[in-house]
Amino acid sequence: LTNNLAYLMAAATLPAALWAAERFLRVATPARAAVAAFGVASVLLAGDTWSYAFANAFVLLLAVTGQGGLRARGLRALGLVAMGAGLAAPQLFAGMAVFAHGAPGASSLEDAQRWSLDPWRLPELVLGPYLANPAVERAVPEEWVKPLLNTGGFSTLWTDSALVGVPVLVLAVAGLMFIPWRRWAPFAAVWGLVLLLALGAALPVYGWLHDVLPLWRPFRYPEKLVAHLT
Repeated sequence: LTNNLAYLMAAATLPAALWAAERFLRVATPARAAVAAFGVASVLLAGDTWSYAFANAFVLLLAVTGQGGLRARGLRALGLVAMGAGLAAPQLFAGMAVFAHGAPGASSLEDAQRWSLDPWRLPELVLGPYLANPAVERAVPEEWVKPLLNTGGFSTLWTDSALVGVPVLVLAVAGLMFIPWRRWAPFAAVWGLVLLLALGAALPVYGWLHDVLPLWRPFRYPEKLVAHLT
């Protein structure tokens, strides 16, 4: 993946895919299965393997935390993962072929953690780019970038803004109103884990996962996880 548009398309597809997945997990019908499988597959077909991996992980999370029989929801979730993989097979097998002939996991931890979300940027989730320089297009002035923010050796930031925004916050609060208290803990735990991973080089968590999970090693630039955090 060398194009941010493909990455953003995959991230933007993820909410719709998870909505369809939740509907299928609640009531399994052929129509809902088809829509959900197409949704999950379309995340990969949009062009980003990372988002596709998270889509399947989030489907399993929905199965574990949802209402209804855990066994039934678990089987539906596994079936959905398989159906999505089947629909995405042309892209999936092409990606596997590239992986087989290359060494995507051979990059060092330092290289993988470039463009980590700097802790100084966390207020941007609510405030927007409060360090922005309005006089130029650059997100942060040169005199601020190098001494204050960790850019992983690059001269620019991965993204100009990590703003979540009012619409997402309103939707999150509205969603929590319809979720029982007992379901808040797993979502909060996963949100916290993704945040720790997005911070990358600022904390040891990303490095731990890089060491113990070989499938994680091809993924680089933790700041990309801000979209999934949102």
